[in-house]
Parts: sequence; structure tokens; C-alpha cells
Amino acid sequence: MQRLLMIFCCSIVGLTSCNEQVDEEKTKVKKELKQLVPDYKDASYYESEILKIDNRDDLTEAKSLTYVDNDGTTYNSTALVNDKMQIVKLISKKTKSDGQDIEIHHYFLGVSRLASIKIAQKYTETDCFTTETRTYYNDKGKACFSAVRIGNAKKPYAKNEYKTCDKLDLNPQLAFDIINQEGKFQTNFLGFNEVNDKIYITVGTDFYNASLVIPGYIDLLKTLKNNETKYLNKPLKVEFKEVMEPNGFSYQALLDIKIL
Repeated sequence: MQRLLMIFCCSIVGLTSCNEQVDEEKTKVKKELKQLVPDYKDASYYESEILKIDNRDDLTEAKSLTYVDNDGTTYNSTALVNDKMQIVKLISKKTKSDGQDIEIHHYFLGVSRLASIKIAQKYTETDCFTTETRTYYNDKGKACFSAVRIGNAKKPYAKNEYKTCDKLDLNPQLAFDIINQEGKFQTNFLGFNEVNDKIYITVGTDFYNASLVIPGYIDLLKTLKNNETKYLNKPLKVEFKEVMEPNGFSYQALLDIKIL
């Protein structure tokens, strides 16, 4: 009986200790979130949901083609999809030829927007300037709060505090168009070209285009090659993969192609 009582007491002590540890962890998280985005009562809810999504390991990654515009700016998107084929997180990246990168992370709960995080970086010969903007959306999909923090190489933005700013609605439509090959990112047939012993097919629109290496024989390509004028600007659906060669050269390789 005495031994059972000792075991019971030890269990109570262990349980109390665990509960105290959990409570301390919750308090720590709330404190960190408050420091992260101050002056907004629901910040802890949004940031905890963002963290949940970022920590998920059950999502499938889908990458878009990398497109380029007439100024040499590149565009691509990456979608993280759940087992219901719903996009949980959508990342778009824009890289300008002048050394400026813009990356936007869109977070979703079901079909509703949860939050967006925009990171804009500008590189110079002597420094790197970064601006991060976080926006939360209400249940109607409207921006309800935005905060910003900035930094440079000497004082990284991640160590700085956020300041409330005007609400910034970061529309994900561009990212959706890129990943779905739609709108100005539709993959119309634009022709063939050869560079460094590799044959490429170019698809896109007057605004953005993407080039893919043709790694082998695909039956439809013969039809396109022999009738380039006839099929010029006709919409196509392309499947591809990214290839990295041992020398570090990377490219998009065509896997399959269909005329829509």
C-alpha cells in the first residue's frame, strides 16, 4: 500500500511538472508572438496558424515553369497541396535583372486566405536591403492588418521589430496564373531555337515566356516543327521537370505536351 502511494505521488509530481513546462512554453510562444507583431489582438492566432502550415510535412510540392519577361525578370511559383488537392501555401518569386528579389508567401485555410508575407530584397555592391510585410485577412478575405519591418546587412530585418502600416492586400492571382499556366502565363506555342547543342521549345505570351529543353523524341513535336506557322500562338499544356547537370547548369526539360 505504501509503495502504491509513493508511485501515485510520483505520478502527480511528474504530471504537475509536465503541465508547468507546457504552460511555460505557451507563455513563451505568446510573448514571442506579441513581440513579433504588436498592437493587434489576433496576432497570436494568425502567427500560430502560419507556424502550423510551415511545419507540416504531409504536403505535396508542385512547381511552376520559370518564365521571363522582355526586361529579363523571372517569375515562378511553388504550391504546397494537401491530400484533398487544396493549396495550403502558395509561394511566388520575382527576380529582377537589377538585383531585386520579391517573394510572397500566401497562406490558406480551406479556400479562404489566412495571411501573406512579402519579402523584398534589393542588392547593391555594398549592402542588401530587406523589407518584410505581413498581412492578415478576415473571414471575408479582406486585409484586416498589416505590419512591416526593414533591415540591411549590418542590422538584419529578422532582428528588428514590426511597425503597423497601411493595410496591404497581396492578391495571389498572379501566383495562381503562374502555377496553372493561365492568363498572361498561358503556354502558347512560340517556336523552337537551339542553344549550345540543346534544342528548346518556347511557350508563353507576348508578356512572359518559358523555354524547355527537348530531351528526346515526342511525337507531337514533329507536327509542330513541320507546321510552325500554323500552330503559332496555339495554346499548349506542357509537363516538365527541372534538371541539374553535374557542372551546375540547370534547365527545364519537357516531359509531355498537348494542344488544347
